[in-house]
Amino acid sequence: MSGIIAGESGNSLGIAGIAHGARVLPVRVLGKCGGFDSDILAGMRWAAGLSVPGAPVNTTPAKILNMSLGSVGSCSTGYRDAVAEITAAGAVIVAAAGNSDSTVGTPANCPGVIAVGGLRHAGSKVGFSDVGPEIVVSAPAGNCVSTVSRTACQYSIITTTNAGTQQPLAGNSPYTDAFDYAVGTSFSAPMVSATVALMFSGRPSLTLPEVKAVLQSTASPFPQSGADNGPNGLPVRRCDEPIRTADPVEDSQCYCTTALCGAGMLNADAAVAEVINAPFARISFTPAAPVAGTPVALSSASSLVASGRTITRWQWALVSGGGIVTDFSGAKNAATDSVLPSGPGSFTVRLTVYDDQNRSASSESTITVAAAPAATPRPDPASETTSGGGSMSAAWLLALGLATGMLGLVRRRVSSARPADLR
Repeated sequence: MSGIIAGESGNSLGIAGIAHGARVLPVRVLGKCGGFDSDILAGMRWAAGLSVPGAPVNTTPAKILNMSLGSVGSCSTGYRDAVAEITAAGAVIVAAAGNSDSTVGTPANCPGVIAVGGLRHAGSKVGFSDVGPEIVVSAPAGNCVSTVSRTACQYSIITTTNAGTQQPLAGNSPYTDAFDYAVGTSFSAPMVSATVALMFSGRPSLTLPEVKAVLQSTASPFPQSGADNGPNGLPVRRCDEPIRTADPVEDSQCYCTTALCGAGMLNADAAVAEVINAPFARISFTPAAPVAGTPVALSSASSLVASGRTITRWQWALVSGGGIVTDFSGAKNAATDSVLPSGPGSFTVRLTVYDDQNRSASSESTITVAAAPAATPRPDPASETTSGGGSMSAAWLLALGLATGMLGLVRRRVSSARPADLR
């Protein structure tokens, strides 16, 4: 995985990593026979620079967490919480979809994780790759084609390796070969992680939604032909079509759909070019906690443009008023705008920016509005002393009567006491 991401280049040896200038922070969370979710969760938090009891402070937190691991099952509360904390800290999590030819495993199926599916050399889904709506994009996972034991794997992923169990093994070949059968979505994930590293190199301030949007918008379309298994093989079905044979393995390869394999095939070159050259629309608003009946000021000040370019045009639009915004002008060419919500709820606005090369970018923001504070009730006039008639309410008369009675009682008790009792 490290070799795919950051293998050295220009040394005439082996392979070059996709982001060969990136730094790798190795964090071990599993052993030869697997491990526990608690270790994985602790490793995730520590890698992102978060505090982990009993562990030293990580002074070089990772910007990207590559997780070429997983298990079956839905995303647990523990993973949800960890992902939320890590992404809030500004890190991006990339995870392998899984290799069970089933639904996406965890943590790839957790909200906020960039899940990666696996493709064959022909661009179709490799038989073992899991599929599902959680997948953001798919990337090569290798496939062997040959079923004869110890024959060369025709499409193995060639990368760095070492057979040492506790330390590097001297004299060991540092690269895999066609007999290593290096295949799986575990190899797809680092291809995406390396691409994200290159994207951050071009725009360090990218947010998770922006990273995801660029990966999806620049992905290449999935092929829908060209992967058939020859004249004697079973034609390749679409992934949304049912299995056609009694042996699911024979029919597990399929032509991807965007509903099951993500937006398309990873296109690292296009993703990096988009990050460097395209503008990014960003919406900020004040106050930070809007209240019904108070204007909400919208600003595009945090939007980004490529080096040497400027934003020349802005366009605001109301996507959804949520029943609380009915009058929104949507200024056609202004860096700022404002909205007046009439009540509590949520509304969504869209900002589109255009640079001086007429390249555009859009962003949406959903803003939640709280109810206005309840007004302090005015006192009942009937309970107040009138200024003209000199009359008093029954409550005041009762209180005055009780106070007067108590004062009289105290006085009587003190006046009846004998001198010997007064100490």
